[in-house]
This record gives sequence, structure tokens and C-alpha cells, in this order.
Amino acid sequence: MAETKIKVGLFTGGYSAERSVALQSAAYIERNLNSDCVEGYIIDVKRDRWSCGKDGYFDLNQGALVWPDRIVKLDAAYVMIHGAPAEDGLLQGYFDMIQLPYTCCSVFSSALTFDKQATKQFLQGLVPMAASRCLRANESLTAAEQADLTFPVFVKPNKQGSSFGISKVKSLAELTAAIEKARAFDDEVLIEQFISGREFSCGMVNSPDGLRVLPLTEIIPHNEFFDFAAKYERESEEVTPADLSPELTEKVKNYSRKIYNALQCKGLVRADFILQSGDFYFLELNTIPGMSETSIVPQQAEAAGIPPADIVWWPLENCLLKK
Repeated sequence: MAETKIKVGLFTGGYSAERSVALQSAAYIERNLNSDCVEGYIIDVKRDRWSCGKDGYFDLNQGALVWPDRIVKLDAAYVMIHGAPAEDGLLQGYFDMIQLPYTCCSVFSSALTFDKQATKQFLQGLVPMAASRCLRANESLTAAEQADLTFPVFVKPNKQGSSFGISKVKSLAELTAAIEKARAFDDEVLIEQFISGREFSCGMVNSPDGLRVLPLTEIIPHNEFFDFAAKYERESEEVTPADLSPELTEKVKNYSRKIYNALQCKGLVRADFILQSGDFYFLELNTIPGMSETSIVPQQAEAAGIPPADIVWWPLENCLLKK
């Protein structure tokens, strides 16, 4: 008799501006899950209903998938939602309550890293970072703070991904409009000192042999910075593995390991940096990075000789082992 397959819910969609990206990532995960041992169900998470196919849905009270003719209890949740309600930790809190293992970072790690300014404060002294100021809801810069700004600066939502709402501001005259643009996505706005340099991204994943730091990617935007179009509309050049000396490569990988461990990460994550004057400045951490065919982490896995099935399986394997 064949062994029972692992019942995995692939939770995707969400209700942030990154919904369409999450659906692409989930399709990649589904294609590369081993159907010989995994029985996968795509669950589209929306505010009013978590649907599964035409007639099914995930019942939050039962903690199970429900159809008119059957109920399925899941063994694990494969989370592939960028933005809310996963990268902020809300979904993980629910999974913890119903004791359903999941592939991504914990409530603590997710909630912390979703707040860019809080993450920078938490990592202070561990890695170099650009100076920044966070405007909370209904808060504005004083005249003295405006006078102290050194342009250019980046203005972006404090809790948002995929470069939505971000502006590169070159003068005080552009600042108000940039803050309003960012506030369309979040009521908290980060004003961060621009650092001129080369941009790199470092993927990491827990493998059976421990934390695996993937080959680096250098991101060369066709635009002024790595915005949404550069990330998802092929308006950038991504070089993997990056053309860096062994010394600099090891330096940024060490920073990445420190960040992963300090933030108590789990599963797949990606850290972004700017290289300036021989040192790397940490930008942000993606606790559920994009996993479409053109995303950075799958490119890095390929460069490392890791088959797609392995990079997809390892987060699931680790969460099941810790069940």
C-alpha cells in the first residue's frame, strides 16, 4: 500500500499591492512540489474568503479545507504571500493557534521585519545601514529636520514591499509629493539617506545541512533605482553570480548570516545591500521573497546547482521536522 501523501496548503494571494506577484510565486512553488509525496492545494487568501478551486474554501473555525462532499485537514502550510497578511506575521499567528506548521518566518520575525525602521533599530551595531527617519501617522518633518536633510533621499512606505510607493527625492521641493505617494500605501513613511553604490541581493535557506547562503545577485536597474518595473517588468539587469572578489563576497555573506540568525528567520529569505567604499549597507530583508521563474532566489539556486524541487522542498521539510 502506498504511503499517505503530505497534505500541503499553498496559501497565496493576500490583499496587499503585491497580490499579483504572490500568485506568480505560488504557481512556481506548485510546479516544483513533488507530487509523488505531496498533495497540494492552492488556497487564495482574500479578506472575505480563503477559496480553494471552484467549490472549496479554508474554514477558519475548523482549521481545514471544506468542500460540499469532504473535509481535508492539512499537514503543513506553504506560505507564499508577499505583504499582508503574511509578511506582517498575522497569518502565522493564526497557524500557531491551530498548531499548523508553516514554511516561513515566525510571528515575531515577520512582524519585526515588516517594519523597516524597527528592523534597522533591532540590527543597530550588527551591520552598516543608511541613516533614516520614520514619520509616524500624521507626523511631519520640522523645519529644522528639513534643513538637515542631505539630498538625494529615498522616501518609501515603512511597511510595504516590491518598491510600491517609493521615490528618489533630489530636492526639498519634491519631498511633500513623495511623502503623499508613500502614504497611499502606508501611514508610516521612511525617509532614508541615499547611498550611491552597487546593489546586491543575497538569498538564504535552511537546507538539510544547515543554513545555505546562495550565490549573490548584482542588480543593475535601467531606471534610477530598483523599483517595481525593474523587479517585475524586466527593466533591470540581474547578474548571478555577481562579479565580486572572494573577500567582498564572503563579507556580505557573513552579514547575511548574522541578519538571518539575529532575526530568528526560518525558510527562504532574501537580504538586500548597497556596496559603497568597500562595505555593504543593509537595505531590507524579504521574509517571503518572490519565487517566480524570473525572481532572484530561483536564479541564485540555479547558479548554486540546486534543483528547483530542492529549493522548494527544503522549507517544507524543515517545518515538518519541527512539527
